[in-house]
Amino acid sequence: MNDELRNKLQDARTNVLVRDPFIGYVMQHFNIRVVKDFPTAATDGKRIIFGEKFLNNLTLQDTIFVLMHELLHIILTHPLRMQGKDLIRFNVACDIVVNDIIMEYGYRTDNLQVITGRKYEIDSSDKTAEEIYELLDGMQLPEPIMDLHPWIVADDNDLSAYEDIFRTMKQAGNLGLNTKSPALRKKIQEILSSSNTNDWKRILELYIEKEVHDYTYEKTDHRYGDVLLPSFIENEDILKNIWFLVDVSGSVSNDEINLIATEINRIASHFKSLDCSLSFFSTKTTKPIRFQNKNQLIESFADAQTTGGTDFIQIFQAIDDFFKYRKPELIIIFTDGYSQFPNQSQIKNNKIIWCITNKKIAPIGKTIHIGN
Repeated sequence: MNDELRNKLQDARTNVLVRDPFIGYVMQHFNIRVVKDFPTAATDGKRIIFGEKFLNNLTLQDTIFVLMHELLHIILTHPLRMQGKDLIRFNVACDIVVNDIIMEYGYRTDNLQVITGRKYEIDSSDKTAEEIYELLDGMQLPEPIMDLHPWIVADDNDLSAYEDIFRTMKQAGNLGLNTKSPALRKKIQEILSSSNTNDWKRILELYIEKEVHDYTYEKTDHRYGDVLLPSFIENEDILKNIWFLVDVSGSVSNDEINLIATEINRIASHFKSLDCSLSFFSTKTTKPIRFQNKNQLIESFADAQTTGGTDFIQIFQAIDDFFKYRKPELIIIFTDGYSQFPNQSQIKNNKIIWCITNKKIAPIGKTIHIGN
């Protein structure tokens, strides 16, 4: 690589670092190679490759765009999620996700033709590459012309190859570096949470085989301390009769609400069928909303609004009014823990799991820490 290309890449890296310190920090941990006889650019999830002739013909603005493009493929774990999918359609779906994020930053191209969601009337800000992949079914799609994707065909749930990337992103967060894109921040939050769930899924599957009709709490899941979330299964893979409650008091941030929504969605993802309830609470608890699929669960969060203080005790006072004929088998409360916890007599005979977004520990029931 000659000095001109080296300087162009360095200028592009500096621009990314200044524009978004989080992405810049992650970028420093990846090898960027320039090779001859390579047509465009690519990533295999571990490194970024530029063809020498391709890079030489790029303007600085286009170099920045391509560099961001490849980095976001890595950060969003796209190379691990190809299994069982049409190559061109999934590549287009992934390109829509990353290019729309780059456009959100204000980056534009000089000469490159890029694929965006607008062309297909898709708003990618709240969608995964898999969701966009489904929306693209049956559409006439172009082959990617900006980069190549020699991606790893891996088990969708096997994120072990990305441990270094996850660690780097978590280090960036611990240093107080946050990406400036709300859409990207949400997607990263979901990915980092998912990166801790391999043992969780395995334990759930073991539990389903071992205990079909009863409850059990076992000291096995390292992520969630001494808690195993029970699944209630009667001759089929169904999660039912659980009451989820989400703290929407003023102390709970929007990022925490997104984290909680992701956590509940992840629990639901382990089961083929759902029949549960969801409420929001602050000093009062909303009437439970029944959900029987993930779409209903996601829609329920659309009406969530943060309010004033927090009162845990009133939740248990409201149970008899909300559940006159059949009480919940389990109550799972998602909160930041900033309120007085109830005592044993106040929770009556209800089984409770507290999912807390910080290091607080509930004095009664089981505590799970999320987002840490």
